[in-house]
Amino acid sequence: MSYREIKYNKKISILVILFNKELIESKTLNSLLQCKSTSDVSLKILNNGPREIKAEGELFQALASSFKDVMLESRLENAPLSKLYNEFIKINPESDYFVVLDDDSRLDEDFIFNINKTDADIIIPRILSVDDGNFYYPTQNGVVVEHDGWVDLSSLMSISSGLTISKKLVFAMLSHYPDVFDERFSLYGIDTSFFLRLRNIIKSDSYLLLAKCVSLIYHSLSRVQKENVSQFRVIERLYDFAITARHYPEYVGRFWLFKRIVKYSILMEFKYAWILFRYYVKGRHPKC
Repeated sequence: MSYREIKYNKKISILVILFNKELIESKTLNSLLQCKSTSDVSLKILNNGPREIKAEGELFQALASSFKDVMLESRLENAPLSKLYNEFIKINPESDYFVVLDDDSRLDEDFIFNINKTDADIIIPRILSVDDGNFYYPTQNGVVVEHDGWVDLSSLMSISSGLTISKKLVFAMLSHYPDVFDERFSLYGIDTSFFLRLRNIIKSDSYLLLAKCVSLIYHSLSRVQKENVSQFRVIERLYDFAITARHYPEYVGRFWLFKRIVKYSILMEFKYAWILFRYYVKGRHPKC
């Protein structure tokens, strides 16, 4: 593999999406304040509801002093994350790299510095679960990547939090698909569909895209939280499963969809069976 000349002083834009949190309650914002190399980085904080928050307080002022510019926007309707990610990319056409983050991740202090020094089209952090202390992402062929280094996009999978993508990758994605992140998904499934699309681009041999695993994020993963799984999460996972089966059958085969529908029917969980069938037919999340 040939590596290109590293470009320092990249134009980096970061999006942090808050939900049901004040600024000071966000682990992500607090940890960004501890990061190095932030003076040339743009930060957008998007409040996705349900109540208004103001661009004030010690944390906001500290962030405004550390970053090149900081903007707070409120979207109280709890908009689909896929749509918010795509809008963020569109309004920052001059950026070299785009970073998406949720509100409850803890970043290492070199997170931004590592983006600047890394020459890759997609940079993926290792994800350490704060719930059980284990690493879960990224994976290659289903095996967790244990060390920083170059990785193969043809078998890569991870979550969207901490994901960093280059302008070149954006162009590659838009040359094959109508959007960078699949707007038929709202919450779950956005990251999976993103990486499945990348696999298809790699197979087409139309672009050479380099991927590297760099940095570490401490994150609370819903898949690890076995107890007290809310009805909301259960239903959101069903939407994800059905829509993925519809549009990405190479990942979730129709046989597995049918098998799960039958299972729920036998268990008399007809509501779940109906959701799977209905949203497989519809092919998109009810909010999309």
